[in-house]
Amino acid sequence: MPQYLQRNNISNIITARPWKLANLIMSDSLTRLFEISGVTNYTTLAENVITVLAEKDGISKNDQQCKNIDFIEIIEAQSLGNLIKVPAVCVQLVHQFYVGRLVEGSRCSVYMNMLDMHIAKGLQKLQIENFDTEEMCVNEIKQIIGTESTEYLRDNRSLVHSASALAFKTLTDTNKESSLVFAENTITNHMTKTKLEYLLQTGIITKKKSFALSSRKNVPYMFLHKTIQEFLASLYIAMNQPDIENILNTIQSVYCDYRSILDIGQLFIFTCGMCAPAAERISKHITDVITCVLDF
Repeated sequence: MPQYLQRNNISNIITARPWKLANLIMSDSLTRLFEISGVTNYTTLAENVITVLAEKDGISKNDQQCKNIDFIEIIEAQSLGNLIKVPAVCVQLVHQFYVGRLVEGSRCSVYMNMLDMHIAKGLQKLQIENFDTEEMCVNEIKQIIGTESTEYLRDNRSLVHSASALAFKTLTDTNKESSLVFAENTITNHMTKTKLEYLLQTGIITKKKSFALSSRKNVPYMFLHKTIQEFLASLYIAMNQPDIENILNTIQSVYCDYRSILDIGQLFIFTCGMCAPAAERISKHITDVITCVLDF
């Protein structure tokens, strides 16, 4: 954030898992402790991000203020207020707005743009034209992501397919902890190490830094945000219609009681936008589980 950039004598820690820091042992040499809190005002976060982007482009303060107002108006008009309250997603939405890509109001289009921009960023970092080294003949991918505004997704279908397979398999892991944070061998069950490196370059998957002597051992990986993992998992459902029965059986076995069924909401919403028949089956399953709980 701009107000922090002027201070060179402090370290800023930004985390999506503050509870992990709460368990760390504090050093005896520390003289001050600070309470860690989440983002309390998402509009301030959005304004700060717009300021950083605008200052790089030499945009005046007055125009920055106009952009802030326009951004909030678009968020309200497209009913994206619940998404902006998630800090990681808020930053992504600001970037889409700033480059003129926040034009469609559906969640699926927002996340399509999000992934497309991440792939473009990875290609730019590596200075290559595309990630794919193999041909994919999956018509469902073309139908779902075949828009002009998502050309990088469309041109890297093999990478997207591997990422979606990983997202679905990890999200439906019965171990809740390993469904969000997973080891490298879990990833390489669904893609090559080359594809993993590509996804790390895009930022779609992140890797925790290790300070152990054996830095490659048990290094945890995770998706940029759980909603991106859920979106990719829904994309996997939509792309694999021939195997839909096995996919739905897996979902029903994992989300089978009143506790777990509460976690299926975002996956269900994304599936509604990409595969109506599968969403209808998931809806029926949700109803059955809730009815069973109420009857009990």
